[in-house]
Amino acid sequence: VKVAEATESFAQKDPPNARQQVTQLLENWIRVNNEASGNEKINGQFLQYLQGFGVGKVEEQTERFVRLACQIVVDAVLKSATAGENGKTILNYAVADVFCKLLVLMFKRLNSGGSPEQVKVQRLAMLNKILGCTVRTMMFEVEKTKSTRGETWDQRPWYRIFMNLIIDVNKPDPELEPIRLGILSVFAATFHVSQPLV
Repeated sequence: VKVAEATESFAQKDPPNARQQVTQLLENWIRVNNEASGNEKINGQFLQYLQGFGVGKVEEQTERFVRLACQIVVDAVLKSATAGENGKTILNYAVADVFCKLLVLMFKRLNSGGSPEQVKVQRLAMLNKILGCTVRTMMFEVEKTKSTRGETWDQRPWYRIFMNLIIDVNKPDPELEPIRLGILSVFAATFHVSQPLV
């Protein structure tokens, strides 16, 4: 409940057009990803574009971007629901998958440079920021769903986001090898905080 309250008070400080701005950024990313998936130069240009909005530079802007983007992406996944066999709903996770690619790119590339040691610390700090904000947003959504809508909370989009991040961040990459234990530690803390008992 405290997480939900903190997230709510933070959300009240959002500028009126914040959600619209983040939606636009996500739409631009989806277009970039569809047209030039994996192109390092274009990915770098998109990250510079994001930094122009303070993402990766200003703590509050980074938090706002990840929080609103999570909400927008999860809403989009839930709205994609179609009826499947035995009355089960089927979700389309394409938006969540593309969003996770952006989060991984932010983790790997949104840093201010410096010595290899400084970059390692910055990467772990960014991963911690991304996962921490995602968990807080998820917990906020759980509370909101239970208290206002009286609905059952659908955890599937969140599961997909975390599963993508675990898989993509832990793909073999010599650049990330020196911080492998740190990465594991950040994920462990994330899952400890968001365990069902909490």
